[in-house]
Amino acid sequence: MVYNIVLTKKGTNYLARIKEWPEIKVLEQTRQAAIKLVKQRLADYLTQQVEVIQVDLDLPALNKEIPNPYIEIGQTDYAPRPIIKGTAVGVELIVGCVQEGYTPEKIATSILPNLTLAQIYDALSYYEDHRDTVNHWLADEAPLPKKATVDESIVLYLAGRCSLAKAADLASVTRWDLQDIMYERGTPVQIYGSDTATEMDAKFDDWVRRGLVCSS
Repeated sequence: MVYNIVLTKKGTNYLARIKEWPEIKVLEQTRQAAIKLVKQRLADYLTQQVEVIQVDLDLPALNKEIPNPYIEIGQTDYAPRPIIKGTAVGVELIVGCVQEGYTPEKIATSILPNLTLAQIYDALSYYEDHRDTVNHWLADEAPLPKKATVDESIVLYLAGRCSLAKAADLASVTRWDLQDIMYERGTPVQIYGSDTATEMDAKFDDWVRRGLVCSS
């Protein structure tokens, strides 16, 4: 390839530059010296070694589904059950509590204090993407576990999956023990009955006579 040298006289000196590469220029006292030096500068510039290296970067694909970090699938005889990782608490129990009117904050602070808000919200996020799987466990015909921790039994009760007595039985504690734990956490226990007001008054009077309660 042919390159053109532009030679300009600047006072008593000569400015030589490469037309195709204006940044390559020199200023010398003589014409020959300017031409010689600018040619040398051009040669140096063209012979510089430029190395192109191809590298593979392990970047996550933007369209790749990111799994829920706090959820794992537990295997049961009934069906695969999504649970909060490291616990026995099923995603359906969290969803059930929310459907019963409990907020994620209430669940994390009072109902399941061993769980974080991040775990609660991750369970709800999992439900949004896997409704069919979770609804399978929310169905009335889904079997209850043979045993449960106190936390799980409380959630089973609050989610409407079982009675308070059954929840206590699953956790191997008395109904009153479970009720006390719930009261300590600020979770009220709703007790329904079919007795009339007169029948309830009669029972209360009987309890007073038997010394089971104190009358104020």
